[in-house]
Amino acid sequence: RRARRPVRRREACQGAGLAVPTGGGCGGWINEARVAELCRRFPDLVVKNGFFDEARGPSHENKRSRSAPPGLRAPQGCIEARKLSELLREAVESLYKDRLKPEGVLLKRRFQELFGVDLPLDFLMKVCERGGLRVEAAKRKSGSAFSVFLPKLDGDFVDPNNARNLDSRLDPVYQSLKSYVEERGWNEVEDHTTCNYELARVLHARISSLSDYRLGEIYLVVSKLIMERVIGHRRDGDFAYLVPFALSDEQRKLQDSPQHAGDGDWRELATNIGLLLLDDKSGKGIVLSRLKGRYLRKFGVALEEFRFGYTKLAELLRDERLGGVCEVPPNGTTEARAYAPRSGPGVGARRPAQVQRKGWPGHALAGPA
Repeated sequence: RRARRPVRRREACQGAGLAVPTGGGCGGWINEARVAELCRRFPDLVVKNGFFDEARGPSHENKRSRSAPPGLRAPQGCIEARKLSELLREAVESLYKDRLKPEGVLLKRRFQELFGVDLPLDFLMKVCERGGLRVEAAKRKSGSAFSVFLPKLDGDFVDPNNARNLDSRLDPVYQSLKSYVEERGWNEVEDHTTCNYELARVLHARISSLSDYRLGEIYLVVSKLIMERVIGHRRDGDFAYLVPFALSDEQRKLQDSPQHAGDGDWRELATNIGLLLLDDKSGKGIVLSRLKGRYLRKFGVALEEFRFGYTKLAELLRDERLGGVCEVPPNGTTEARAYAPRSGPGVGARRPAQVQRKGWPGHALAGPA
């Protein structure tokens, strides 16, 4: 436990055998193992004022990571006379070129692909701030609490939350990749991809006809393939890997579901969801990760999306049959929330308009508006 305890950067650098000149730093904490890794990767560097600068001595030839995307290379001797912030700027620029929003986790991954170093997220953020890059707080998504942008340049990024509405230019790509997956041209066991980005990078590098498209555009198509149940997930130990939907855990659960819901089940679900949202007085909606627990406590039955033919709760709540009862804005974060209609973030909770009409399933239970 003590070996894994975070230590101040100065102590960590001294323990890793790095020279530490006097002066400030960018502050914060860095794990000693990460500093040792940097020392092994870049032996010509010293830590100075929070950046990694050239030290006197022979130049170090940095090898390109085998996982780097096509067309992206780490220049030979790239560490010479260049600060870490400049390398991070290069990684951000490569994401701009791919039309991928430089979220913290994605930037961390791209930096590792280009330069072979895994930087801690908090340290990466501080270096970006000190290096003149624009850092903006973001809603958490897979641990990413910030995004990094080039100064005064907003970039044209794809929106994976809007993947269902693909640009017509990408329709041929969608059809091509759908056939590729369904006809088992994709060796999912060999690729072992765990996220949309990894699979998009593999397909972009492997299929020559995709070379005219940006990596971000392929990422968008992969996101739609997952939404449309062409691709699913299969758990293997501690990880879930992307596989054709026919081989996925989602498909197995759908097949094992005892029965599909009828019209009466849908009416009961609409009534219960409407009443649950009316009970929320915060005006902030109900976080989806807590909605099932509230549903069970209030109505005494479990809410199972598989019974209604869905693999995700958010998709179930967006079904048109519940459109007049709740809304789930597609914000693409793990903090997705359900709201009563027309009451989104920052707006006080309102009773659904359907409560005031006798035709709404929850009218009899909701009481007067």
